[in-house]
Amino acid sequence: MKKRLRPYFNFSKKERTGVVVLISICLLLVVSPRFFPSNELVYTDLDLSAGVQWLDANENVHTTKTELVSGEGKQDLFFFNPNTLDEEGWKKLGLHEKLAQRILHYRNKGGHFYKPADIKKIWGLDSTKAKQLIPYVVLPAVEERKVLSKPAIPIIDINTADQEAWKALPGIGEVLAARIVAYRTKVAGFARLEELQSVFGLSDSLVSKLHPYIRVHPASIPRLWLNRASAHQIEQKTGIPLQLAQLIVRKRQENGNYGDWTELKEIAGMQEGMIEKLRLAFRLE
Repeated sequence: MKKRLRPYFNFSKKERTGVVVLISICLLLVVSPRFFPSNELVYTDLDLSAGVQWLDANENVHTTKTELVSGEGKQDLFFFNPNTLDEEGWKKLGLHEKLAQRILHYRNKGGHFYKPADIKKIWGLDSTKAKQLIPYVVLPAVEERKVLSKPAIPIIDINTADQEAWKALPGIGEVLAARIVAYRTKVAGFARLEELQSVFGLSDSLVSKLHPYIRVHPASIPRLWLNRASAHQIEQKTGIPLQLAQLIVRKRQENGNYGDWTELKEIAGMQEGMIEKLRLAFRLE
């Protein structure tokens, strides 16, 4: 039996040394607490009374912070206009001084309250206080912004309007206004609106655009002498076909000057309406 157990208790020198070291370490760990006193943990039970005090203390801290921002406290609710109320007024409503100053700063920067609910946007004002103040907000009726209407475009007589009057029309600048007046002087005035199309720079579309603002009154038409007018002048002043205007001039050259408007009825193609246009723009001796 001893022979069988002997191998298990037969240690080498290194193994014996290791066992001694291990035992020494264990003993050291067991003895060391005696030389190093430890701080014992103190456990306290939080009873109901202490818990209530703790909650009250935290509630007071929260209330203090709220008062710093919203200023809850002594208040005197009254109807007010948030766009004109001064700092003292805000403080009477229960807001903290810093919050009142913040509102004034917002207004000084151009901020404006357009409806009662806008006070909810004040940074630092809690929703409860805002709901309390909203019923007391009084804002005057919002004035509609007056839209500055463009000055009315005047209606002018094309024979009497000066350059400034022409410049007031859409599409007419300094240059075109000067050309129109110069051309009008050259042709001794206009007998109809379509004559403007002969002015250099005035397109047909621009003349059409000007029609609502231009007139030619019969009294302002400078009536020329029919017996001295050329075919081109007759066509330009009345708008009748050039071929018919040439017949008028040819008959005058062949038979002498016209003495009466009825003589024009003898010309082939002449209509009563054309004679009226001739009488409006020309005259007889």
